[in-house]
Amino acid sequence: MKDLGELRWFLGIQVVRDRPNRKLWLCQSAYIEKLANRFKLESSNRADIPLKNATLTKYEGEASTNSIEFYQSKVGSVQYPATITRADVAFTASKLAEFLLNPGPPHHDAAD
Repeated sequence: MKDLGELRWFLGIQVVRDRPNRKLWLCQSAYIEKLANRFKLESSNRADIPLKNATLTKYEGEASTNSIEFYQSKVGSVQYPATITRADVAFTASKLAEFLLNPGPPHHDAAD
């Protein structure tokens, strides 16, 4: 075994410690920034509380295969931080996943 010093990163998760106050934070901001770049969302508005005012319903139209795959990619990418460190977005990720087979424009907007 080798001592590498204080833990700062583990499996892509930043570890922030406040020893005097005995607090620990796990931060996936690097992963979330990577997702924003991947899906071209750098300049979009951020939601304070995901899906607070959005009501998603079944899309009656026919989504294209590209649209479906793109939506599935977005929602799948959100599932990782939602289950590992961001329990506050777990409900939102679950709600978005209900529409994986036929997402419409409102679903894409909510995922963004």
